[in-house]
Amino acid sequence: MRQALAFLILTGLAAHPLALAAQDIPDALKDKALIVRVTAIIPAAVPDSSAAPSSLGVSPGNGIEKGQPWIAQSSKYTVPGTPAPFKLVGSNIAVIVQITPFDRDDGKGVTLIAQGQVWVRPPEGGLSYHTTIESLSVDYGETVLFFPLGLAADGKAPMRLEISVVRAADTGASPSPSPEGAGANDKAGK
Repeated sequence: MRQALAFLILTGLAAHPLALAAQDIPDALKDKALIVRVTAIIPAAVPDSSAAPSSLGVSPGNGIEKGQPWIAQSSKYTVPGTPAPFKLVGSNIAVIVQITPFDRDDGKGVTLIAQGQVWVRPPEGGLSYHTTIESLSVDYGETVLFFPLGLAADGKAPMRLEISVVRAADTGASPSPSPEGAGANDKAGK
């Protein structure tokens, strides 16, 4: 019961809109506006119908076909020093990530502080929780990989996050951030 209550409280806190919509960025900061993009991928959510569930226990739900990866994508506007929260939700998994970009002295990129939480409800019941925090330096437009669950002994990751940061001014047109948690194989937010 406590775990379920903590999960609900944390997911509610993670949904708090710290990042900005393009129209909410003050004119004085528009030249500093950044777009943070996150794609969460679980390579083989369910390998095949005869195999045991993956180590995460992610079930096909939400339109995922057997053997297909679970993918969820989201984009947020922010300014340096302001966290951009992401909540990507599947049928029995919630990935909560907070990305805070800080300007680098060379002006060619940012230093990211990436905080990740992964909540999984395995098929056998219960609730599993993993958390991590990393800092990394990236150039604008560079895609970096973040492994909130680490790597297995064989070098494979049960989950990866692809993160990129671009300056909004460099995109030409202002792309609209995607709805939080809406992914190619996900029905979150409905």
